[in-house]
Amino acid sequence: MLHVVSKKENYDENDKVGPQILLGHPDIHRALKELVKIEAELDNNDLQFSTKLFEIIKKNMEQCLSTRATWIIVEMLEHDNTKKIVLEQLKKQIPKIKELV
Repeated sequence: MLHVVSKKENYDENDKVGPQILLGHPDIHRALKELVKIEAELDNNDLQFSTKLFEIIKKNMEQCLSTRATWIIVEMLEHDNTKKIVLEQLKKQIPKIKELV
């Protein structure tokens, strides 16, 4: 299922930007963010979903940083157990993040 969110679609008819990664879709990013939150709050969890999701985000980091998918990353940073997954990779992306800001 998760590989589908890395595809590009034009999900807003009025949007002149063109096709964007589905991770940035308003509804999809909210659902994925909630799933990350639920998984992070579970006890004795191997974080398989969050790890797999961040692998997809990592492969498409530049596109994700310019869409609402950023909020999925923020959700991961808010929990100590998922923060370990993303922090090292985000430090490598500091120049790209500064460009987008």
